[in-house]
Amino acid sequence: MNDETEISGDYSFIARWIDGVTTVSTFGGRWDSWSYSYGGATGILGHLPTNDRGKGNIGVTYHNVGMHNGRVIDLKITVTDWEKGANNYGYIFYTTGAIAHIQQSYRYVKQRWEFIDAQTGQPVKLSGYMTITDIDFHQGVTFDKNTVPHLGTIYVTEDSNISVKKESDGALTVYDPFRVNADPSDLWAQFTFLYRDTSFVEFDWNLKNLPSHMQIGEPNIHARGGEFFGFTGKKLARTATIEPEKYIQSDDGLVTSSVLESLHDSFSYLLIHKVPDELDEFYYRSYEIRDDLPAGLEVMNYRIVDQEGRDVSLYFDDYSTKNKIHLVAKPAVLKTARFYDTDYRIEVEVRVIDAKELEKLIDSDHVLFRNVVRVSVDDKPKVSEEVTTQLFRRKIVVDHIDKQTEELLRKVEEHKFDGESYLYEPFTDLEDEEGNRYRSRVTHSGVVNGRDLSFVIPYHIPILEVNVDSIQIDTSKAEKDGGLPTQLTLTKEAEYEEDLSNLRFMVEVVEESTDRVVYEKELTLSDEADVLELLLPTDAVEKVEKIDYLVTIKVVDNPDNNKFVTDTKDLATHGYTATEKVLTINDLENGVVDYTAVARTLRLREKDAVQEFNESIRFDFDPMIRSKTGYGFAIDLAPTFSSQVHDTVESFDLQVKVPQELVDSQIHEVFVAREKEVIIPLDQTWALARAGDSRTDSSFTYEFPEMRVERLTGNLFTENQVSRTNRELLDGGRNFYLPIWLDLGRYDVTLESNDVGKNHIQLAMTKSIDVFAYMYATMDSATKEFDELLLTPVFPETTVPNGWSDEEIAWLKGG
Repeated sequence: MNDETEISGDYSFIARWIDGVTTVSTFGGRWDSWSYSYGGATGILGHLPTNDRGKGNIGVTYHNVGMHNGRVIDLKITVTDWEKGANNYGYIFYTTGAIAHIQQSYRYVKQRWEFIDAQTGQPVKLSGYMTITDIDFHQGVTFDKNTVPHLGTIYVTEDSNISVKKESDGALTVYDPFRVNADPSDLWAQFTFLYRDTSFVEFDWNLKNLPSHMQIGEPNIHARGGEFFGFTGKKLARTATIEPEKYIQSDDGLVTSSVLESLHDSFSYLLIHKVPDELDEFYYRSYEIRDDLPAGLEVMNYRIVDQEGRDVSLYFDDYSTKNKIHLVAKPAVLKTARFYDTDYRIEVEVRVIDAKELEKLIDSDHVLFRNVVRVSVDDKPKVSEEVTTQLFRRKIVVDHIDKQTEELLRKVEEHKFDGESYLYEPFTDLEDEEGNRYRSRVTHSGVVNGRDLSFVIPYHIPILEVNVDSIQIDTSKAEKDGGLPTQLTLTKEAEYEEDLSNLRFMVEVVEESTDRVVYEKELTLSDEADVLELLLPTDAVEKVEKIDYLVTIKVVDNPDNNKFVTDTKDLATHGYTATEKVLTINDLENGVVDYTAVARTLRLREKDAVQEFNESIRFDFDPMIRSKTGYGFAIDLAPTFSSQVHDTVESFDLQVKVPQELVDSQIHEVFVAREKEVIIPLDQTWALARAGDSRTDSSFTYEFPEMRVERLTGNLFTENQVSRTNRELLDGGRNFYLPIWLDLGRYDVTLESNDVGKNHIQLAMTKSIDVFAYMYATMDSATKEFDELLLTPVFPETTVPNGWSDEEIAWLKGG
């Protein structure tokens, strides 16, 4: 080895005790611990064998002694064999605070140093080095034959006292043959060895080369001394620049490739560069770290620490910007030992600038961020392996379809990066061939997350179908302020009611003969009325008139272009004004009055013809009565009102108008007289309402009030007048009695009613009373052959009236 010798940076790993990071545990048998201070150690762990059964089963594990390819490495040391150098066993020690080994009175202690992945527990193959110090007094290191193939160059100084020899079993021994006394800092008593691509190094620390005349003394187990095996990270030659490492921090640890789940997520790079421990003469003249971020990324935060997590930013001048990390070691720091034997770790948190910038970087379906870190030592650069991060851009397809027919109305295709939010809402300009607008309340929103997306937005056309299914018009009087009671029965069928709130329509009724709008009402779907109650005006019509109408439904306002359907267009019907018929003797046919008029019309939308429903009045009537004076006869009537609309009549309120001269003076004062007539209400003596499927009949019987006849005088009394006489009264029945003394001739009496039914029908039926003879005939009567009794004058001077009794004669003479 000379001044030009340079050791490759590929051999970069060395197990180290890292303050605040490294810990140690023991396994197999009993281990004692003590304080200890030598060679940087702060404590010591010792095992005292009592037999050889512990071989291969005892040892220590140093946890977290360094990193290799982003993985934390543990060092597991297993004591595999030993040979006592005296009669008694001595301690086998391992230190804490530094990694070192001490053995008491052993010819050799063989040990296997394994490199273990701290996370998985599996062996890790790596390449590294160690510089063994203080080789003196015949001490030596014998590398096992299984380790020798993995050894690289062994470096010693030109003035070294160290020798190397091959053993017969293939092992290799490096030792001091001269029994010199060296200080741990003497370079001539040190050697640096390299190992490559191995997960272990197995060797023994020995005094095998001790001359035969020299003996190993008995161990002092109360002391902590012995044969000290120590090593350092300072190579005996200059180290070529070690290749920096770059990783991406993830939930799975440190990786070299990753996929960014969201363009809004930040992620972190970890830049690692191992600066080995160096002899003073090999200190650097310059040192810088540079990481130029790929396009599309920018720095959010960063920090530089050592392997113990301490901030070492003061070691550097910082020239970093938003898109690069650039740290240059300060010249003064490079001249000090503190800069060396350090793993510099730069944690850089980065983020994507924005989606717009990424569009320029798209490669097929993703953006690939490629990144390396560069380290330059004494102007000799070294570049890390490339790390990559992918951010995928996903295809999003949105099909806008007709829900009913599945017809594609519009297709939208676009691309978004993972993590981008999306919101797809229905279009408001889609219409069918008739101009009806499609509607939808379906939206799709979320965040793109790792896959292409396909959505369907189904559309419907809100439909409102409104019809007048029936038009019912009742007959009524033609009055200026009146009208025909009408019911319009609506049917409303809606699809997607929530979309129809703005649609307004009108129901309109037109009087066909005049083209006059006689009714209109504006409605919406939300109006609850399914039956419209209205009056069709009669201000311009007469009684007994048929009026033709046209009913139409039409749209008033449809701002959303919803579909509106109706069959109610000029739907024809008609109604009638009341006949206001007054039934008279002229309506009598064969002794019967039978009058019919239309009470209601009904037009059904699905039928062409207008149905008419009638009401009628029927009764028997005798227009002529022949009677002698003083006799009574019945004045009665039995009308029946029939209605196909199932109306009923509570009463006809019949009354009879008779000339005053026909009314007995006693009862005359009971009834109302009007001009030359007396109005006598008839009694309703019977009533019956019968309802059938097709009609309802209201039947009545009306009769003359009950009469009482005074026996001696023939005076008439009503039921309310009987208290006015003390004489005997006879039951006169329900008869109308003519006065005894009444001129012969024809007299008319009229039966009148109130108006009934929708046609306001009245009765004014006249009976003619033919008074053709007297109850008492006089001598000069012209109707003696019909008169009931002949009256002959009897004078007081008459001697003996024929057939009289004595009492009657006495009465005649005033006795």
